[in-house]
Amino acid sequence: GRLVDEEGVLSFTGLDAVAELARPDPHLPSLIALVRSIVEVRACLGRALGLAPELAAAFASLPQLDPFLAYLTLRIGEDGEILDSASPALAQARAARERHRGAIVARLEQIRQASGLSGPYTVRRERYCLPVPSHDRARLSGLVLDVSATGATVFVEPLAVVELNNGLAEATALARAEEERVRNEVLSAFARRRPELEAAARQLALLDATQARVLFGRVAGGVLLRPGAGDRLALFGARHPLLT
Repeated sequence: GRLVDEEGVLSFTGLDAVAELARPDPHLPSLIALVRSIVEVRACLGRALGLAPELAAAFASLPQLDPFLAYLTLRIGEDGEILDSASPALAQARAARERHRGAIVARLEQIRQASGLSGPYTVRRERYCLPVPSHDRARLSGLVLDVSATGATVFVEPLAVVELNNGLAEATALARAEEERVRNEVLSAFARRRPELEAAARQLALLDATQARVLFGRVAGGVLLRPGAGDRLALFGARHPLLT
C-alpha cells in the first residue's frame, strides 16, 4: 500500500509476452516491453525500500536489465523494425541504397522527358524501369523486364540505368543481410537471458497480484487483518467481496 501511495500504480505492461520466449520467431516489441517493465518496476521498488523494507526480497529477485534495455532500444524500433543505429554497416548500406535509388529516379526522369514518354517510372523484378507502349518500343533502347497483361505496354530498363540498378540491388542485399544478422543477434541475446526473464516475469506476476489485492481492498473499503493471539477471530460488519 505504501508503495502505491509513493510511486502510484505500477504498470506491468508486457508481462504476457513471456510466452514469446518459447517461440522460434518471437515478437520483439513485446519482449522489449517485458524488459522495460522489469527495469521500471525494479527502479520503483528500489526507490521504495526505505518505506517498505519487506520489498527487499522482490527487489533483489529482479535482474538489473538497464544495459540490456539500452542495447535493445538501440537496435529495434517500436514496430519491430531494425534501426539504422543497430550497426554502422547497416546505416552505410541503407544510405547507399537511397543514393542509388535517388540517382536512378533522376536519370529515368531525364530519359522519360528526352524520349517523350508519358508514363512515370515503375519497378519490375525489383529493378526500376519505364513503361513504353508496345508500338513505340523502338523509341527506347534497353532491357525488357516485363510485359503488361494486355501486351499493350512493355517495361524497359534503359541501358543508362542498368549499372545503377545493379548498385541498388547490391546495396539492398547488403542491408537485408545486415538486418538479418542484427535480428539473429538480438534473438540470441534473448535466448541466453530466457531463464532470468522467465523468473523475473513470475516475480512481476506476484507483484501484480499483490497490487491488485491492495487496489481492490481500497475500492471495497477492506481492512487488512494481522494475525493476533488466541484461536478465535470475531468479525464485525464483515462482508464477502463477491457476494455483496
